[in-house]
Amino acid sequence: MFESIQAKYDSVYGGLDKAPKFVMPSIWHFLLRYHYVTKNENALEMVVHTLKMIACGGIFDQLGGGFARYSVDGRWFAPHFEKMLYDNAQMLSLYSEVYTITKNKLFKETIEKTIQWLQREMTHPEGGFYSALDADSEGIEGKFYAWTHDEFKEIVEDELIQAWYNITPAGNWEHGLNILTIPDSMLEFAQAHKIEEPDFLKRLNQADANLFEKRTHRVRPGLDDKILLGWNVMMISGLIDASIALDDAKPLRLAETTIAFIEKEMISGDIIYRSFKSRHSTTEGFLEDYAYLIQAYTKLYQATFKETYLHQAKHWCEVVMKDFFDESDGYFHFSSSSAERLISRKKEIFDNVIPSGNSVMARNLLLLSSYFEKNGWQEIAVNMITKLSAVISSDTSYMSNWAMAYLEAANGFTEVAISGKDCIVFRKEFGNKFLPLTAFAGSDKKSSMPLLQDREPKNIETLIYVCRNKTCGLPVSEVEAALKEI
Repeated sequence: MFESIQAKYDSVYGGLDKAPKFVMPSIWHFLLRYHYVTKNENALEMVVHTLKMIACGGIFDQLGGGFARYSVDGRWFAPHFEKMLYDNAQMLSLYSEVYTITKNKLFKETIEKTIQWLQREMTHPEGGFYSALDADSEGIEGKFYAWTHDEFKEIVEDELIQAWYNITPAGNWEHGLNILTIPDSMLEFAQAHKIEEPDFLKRLNQADANLFEKRTHRVRPGLDDKILLGWNVMMISGLIDASIALDDAKPLRLAETTIAFIEKEMISGDIIYRSFKSRHSTTEGFLEDYAYLIQAYTKLYQATFKETYLHQAKHWCEVVMKDFFDESDGYFHFSSSSAERLISRKKEIFDNVIPSGNSVMARNLLLLSSYFEKNGWQEIAVNMITKLSAVISSDTSYMSNWAMAYLEAANGFTEVAISGKDCIVFRKEFGNKFLPLTAFAGSDKKSSMPLLQDREPKNIETLIYVCRNKTCGLPVSEVEAALKEI
């Protein structure tokens, strides 16, 4: 699987060697897990190089944050300027994971800018996130984001800042316009221009504030203000990953506000509704909506240890098994058995810019089987993965979420149960590390959860149990000791 991706890799600009270039986050998520298991440094370097190029390129809005849908060239330079919620959700997760490995400051800033954009431009007043921003304003693609040399110079005369953003008199793009791109190391840039990094950063921050303020007076791109359930719960997962990686409670609070909005406005009984605009639509959610909701609830539990979230994940998994599963071939239909009848109920298997609902469900079943001792769910997931193994191996770039499922099935999960009053404090300490094959459970009181059975807090000490296949080592009282066991 790794070799399948490596053969298509662009060693100069990162990503797959073609144009236009889509970010395809699940490919790089897979490579991070492959590196975790095999310690193959090439796999990690491919991800780090790709994410540096994206973060520094025009595909990322250097002033306002957020990722465009794709780059029309092979260098991540000139984007199709449309910003989609689902891309940004997945990129938050991806940059958060790679930050836990590298602690690269560029990646941290990319995460923070993206969340600021999300809150500023994409958030419904009551909670929930809008779907997309158009590419064009005043009928011209990219007009909101690009600058002529004269426009830029009128606001920022500092030639060092112009060099930082690759601003040229003739324009670095078409029609004399400049797309903002940056070098991948501020320290190296400052040293090359014989200025201390803090002094340069101060000048840059002031220039950015002036440029951003000027940009707010431009005609804005159109906003698609539908709230789509599937894309929103993907963003919940992205925010949780960011909260854990950065040890920042604010993204988690935003995620919890969003799930509360969804529960209030977009769920009724055992049916979830696909979209919301003033009121929820009459269209029931599709498989991907349910699958990503389950994933979000599971992540919410692992971040907060609020058991209601995990029980919701289990409940919705049971609903999907009842309403979507096809026992004849072992995969899930695209639409529910209770939804409006289509001529034929199709199935989506291949991953693309959004991983398929079937691959997400396979991973949900594997993880939830660890929490609830549902061996039947694990068997279903393993059968789904095994039947596709030849395709996963030969065309991994379009089966990359399946590749992660394969890796999880082959390796299994390490179960980490944290019991005691400091369970959340300890959980945050684990967030400092990349631990993709770990299922966390925790409680500060007696719990009915299988992973926490007979592990209620003793005295005042918080204990950590590291387990494989429900067999645990002796409990430890320090995160570092547990990490060694993991």
